Amino acid sequence: MTGKNTPTPVHGIGRLAILVSAFAVFLPACTTTGPMDGAHRFQSPTEVRQALATGPEKVEAISTQLALTDREFSALAKSHGPAWRKRGYMTAQESEAIEHLLFRHTTGQNALVELATALGGKQSSALFPDENLKTAAHVLVLKAQCQVIVHRAALVKLFASDPVAVAKLNEAFYRSEIPKGTLDRYRLTVSSREAPRRLHASRVLLEHDLDGPEIRQLVAGNPAYAKLVAKLPADYRRAANALADCGSGTLEEDMEHTHAAAFARRAEAGLGDLRYKTRSLLFKDVSRIKNPGAKVIAFSSEQHAAVKARLQPGDIILTYTAGYMSDVFIPGAFKHGLTYVGSPEQRKVAGMRHADQPAVLPNGKPADVIEAVAEGVIFNNLGYLMDTHVNRLLVLRPRYGPAERAAYLNEVSSYLGDSYDFLFDFADASRQVCTEVIYRGINGRSGIDLPLTRRGGHPTLSADDLVNYHFKSGEKHFEVILFAEEDSAKSGHQAAIHTGDEAVTKLRQRMAGGGARE
Repeated sequence: MTGKNTPTPVHGIGRLAILVSAFAVFLPACTTTGPMDGAHRFQSPTEVRQALATGPEKVEAISTQLALTDREFSALAKSHGPAWRKRGYMTAQESEAIEHLLFRHTTGQNALVELATALGGKQSSALFPDENLKTAAHVLVLKAQCQVIVHRAALVKLFASDPVAVAKLNEAFYRSEIPKGTLDRYRLTVSSREAPRRLHASRVLLEHDLDGPEIRQLVAGNPAYAKLVAKLPADYRRAANALADCGSGTLEEDMEHTHAAAFARRAEAGLGDLRYKTRSLLFKDVSRIKNPGAKVIAFSSEQHAAVKARLQPGDIILTYTAGYMSDVFIPGAFKHGLTYVGSPEQRKVAGMRHADQPAVLPNGKPADVIEAVAEGVIFNNLGYLMDTHVNRLLVLRPRYGPAERAAYLNEVSSYLGDSYDFLFDFADASRQVCTEVIYRGINGRSGIDLPLTRRGGHPTLSADDLVNYHFKSGEKHFEVILFAEEDSAKSGHQAAIHTGDEAVTKLRQRMAGGGARE
């Protein structure tokens, strides 16, 4: 598992379907539980600084993946479009390839929108105490906005004269939880007559900013942001051309700057400094695609305490979050995996090296779990995740002794700081996805031999694979500590926590149902 795998050559659409699935295999499991989630609201300047520090790499990685997805959409349309237009429908294989690609596209878009939502809008002086932080957020959000426009427009333009593809891309894909009418919403975003006006107004204000001391200071002290700023004019040109290609109308190049600035003021009056109003100008018609009926389950304070009381360092936690396309793709019951490490005192007793670091997160919450998310392999807080990202939660305890438990904890903690694998190459040990961290820490201990499934040309382990292994191996390697899901007998999405034989029975039922669709 430490070297690169070379995928077996596969020709035609079969090869494309395998390739396009690579991005989707682990992105849904691992990228939205961290502190950059759009639903998150920063609680300290330290959190903001950390988010801004990782932002340039994250935006560049997502942009690269979206560009790759655009090319694969074009290749699919070129190789199979004439056939499906002639017959008037897509085959099952073509439909699956379209779904995989659309999932990749919308997931990448969601990640950019989440970032823009977290950093955009009016900014509290308590969270953004200096101008440098505001300026960095300004640059990062403008970059994300331009990328959203460019890649939405690319998809709309590609299939503008292909009614079969348009119909397919507007279908509801239930296993991916992609809602009906996705391409139509994309078209509305990039064909609005207001879109080029907003873009032009933002560009005018950006040009003003580029000559200002704040941008110069940011560029001088941060190479990553210097690179982003250098690319922004080209990003704007690409976005403007993309809007024009989609028929949204264009503005004369000599439109007076005062008119553009006046438009910006009218559009965003009362939202703060004019230069930061541009962050919301471009996203008026862009929203996170989420099932509005999906709600995370609600754990009471007593249930929070009951869960924590049952946990031990080294326990494996598997979760599922409903409604977010960036949390679901492969049909199944669980999508994300993390490791409970507990408090510094618990870690020390369990034999974890450097047990006292860290005790708390920048937001003041206890650091008690390790997970791989978009920001990389990080500490996080279980209570926060339970309140914001859980529709289903399972705790498995490996059946091994104290020495092996300590070895597992130290192996998992050794990956802290590793980057997230946006290429989703499970065979590459230099970057991690969520279940990869668990696999590397636990496989081979106490007779555990986790089978890997080849997905996207690489061996992988999904969260459901881990649960299925537990049952297929006669439950000899893991113990089910608890299983939590929504209490169907109560209103308000209250959580029900099952333990003992009841937890095993409920879990078997859930796995038999495959249950990603709520």
